[in-house]
Amino acid sequence: MIKNLLKTKKGILFSLLTAFLVLPLFFYSSHFLQVSKDTEEHIATLNMADKSQFISSQIGTMYLHLLGMQINDSNTNATATTLTITNVTTLGPTSNLAGKLLLLQQVTEDMLANYSNMGIVVLSSDSSFRIDPYGLFMINDSEIRIEFFNASSIKKINVQVRALEDKNISQGYPNNDGSNYPLIQFITKRADKTEVFAVNRTLNPTEYNAPLYQNFNLSGVIENVSLTFGQIDGTSGVLLLQSPSFSTEVQSITFVFDPSKYLTITSGINISLYGSHLSKNALILLYTS
Repeated sequence: MIKNLLKTKKGILFSLLTAFLVLPLFFYSSHFLQVSKDTEEHIATLNMADKSQFISSQIGTMYLHLLGMQINDSNTNATATTLTITNVTTLGPTSNLAGKLLLLQQVTEDMLANYSNMGIVVLSSDSSFRIDPYGLFMINDSEIRIEFFNASSIKKINVQVRALEDKNISQGYPNNDGSNYPLIQFITKRADKTEVFAVNRTLNPTEYNAPLYQNFNLSGVIENVSLTFGQIDGTSGVLLLQSPSFSTEVQSITFVFDPSKYLTITSGINISLYGSHLSKNALILLYTS
């Protein structure tokens, strides 16, 4: 049944791109098509187990490319583990994460399945991932929400954004809560790359804290990009970055945690692979140290 379903999907990708995903996402499809063609001969030389591992790796690479995201090598020493994610995403009205995830599903189930001569079904996909052992990272079109498993493990978080607006006006931030709490750093640039807001706050992760924000004047309407850390919606240890009204590039997020012997990042994509003597479900690994 699944094989017949996959056969009916051949060719769907480009009709969907034409009707729904338009030119910006068509660029991504061209990149993925080239990746698949370049790997076709290599896939043919692999046994089934190695093939499934290679496919999972390819999907992870495509996922990061689709978001434009780069996960920098983490650094662990005796006192801390540091992780930096750059080009995280662009928040705001022009974001189209649902369309990008749909494209990834179609490329996976059509092109990659065809080149690998395997059945591949994307069981579920979303723009979230787990950073083990630290927290859950969730992205939608207007916000990034990070829920930390153990807020006491956080030493510092640095968030740098570039708002694609130029009429910056007022700004605000909460008072420091105490020297032993995590240090939250928020740096905002405007469209011309001028830094307009940079603030450091130590905030209690178990209490509600007012947001750090930069206001912009959008044709007489005051809107902002904001960063909140603490207890949100009854959950402690949450970092929430929001930009619902205008586009904001999230240029980097750097975490400094208590040291860990391992760091693993898995995406919110769950796939089913099947072929000769193989049938398995798998989550997509994005990074491991």
